[in-house]
Amino acid sequence: MAPSSDSKWIVNDLRNIRDFFVGAGIAIDANDVYDGERGRLTWAPSPGAGSLFQFGVHTTLEDYQYWCLDRQYSLMLLDGSLLQVSYFFTDGQVYSHRLAYIPFPLAGDRTFASAYEVTEFVSNMHPEPSDVALQAVVRFDYDPSNARPGHAASHLTINRSSCRIEVRTWVALPTFIQLVFREFYPELWQAHDFLRGLGTAALLDQQPTFGAYDAPADPHVNWRPAVA
Repeated sequence: MAPSSDSKWIVNDLRNIRDFFVGAGIAIDANDVYDGERGRLTWAPSPGAGSLFQFGVHTTLEDYQYWCLDRQYSLMLLDGSLLQVSYFFTDGQVYSHRLAYIPFPLAGDRTFASAYEVTEFVSNMHPEPSDVALQAVVRFDYDPSNARPGHAASHLTINRSSCRIEVRTWVALPTFIQLVFREFYPELWQAHDFLRGLGTAALLDQQPTFGAYDAPADPHVNWRPAVA
């Protein structure tokens, strides 16, 4: 089954981003897979990704160790941070997604040469309290089938699992990547035209999908529609 419609754009976007990140040394490991028969783009192996907050309502060092050692990510960045990209499609259209930026949990300007180096470091780390960086995971979820009061179809989760800030609609991959690098990696953002020039035709067709439970007047995440 060949990718089509939304799936075609998103699969191609991830392949282009992956190839550029690895070639430019921004990513030190890539772990994405497109399963056209099941209509999903996710990471591999995926024996059950589990909850974002695997051991509680807040992200912990143990959470990061689990994601890192079990390769629960699509891309590992050179500082050890992780990007999780998972889209599910029905008839080529986005049915649900999970997009997460997981910062490396320790303070300091570290860079790693390989995923093996990161896993060795993570397996043996016993940090002092002053070494821990309190950086929240940033996660965008889209799942209309589970929309209910206080749980918008598309939402942003930060700091704790109960936080669900409504988002305009499902998030295209270039939008997510640009947000992460513009806000958290300003030096890389300025250094690479590729990041600033990311775009996709899928953005042109995105319409707001505010659910029946949450009004557009409520605080929410929005953006300017793309212009053809």
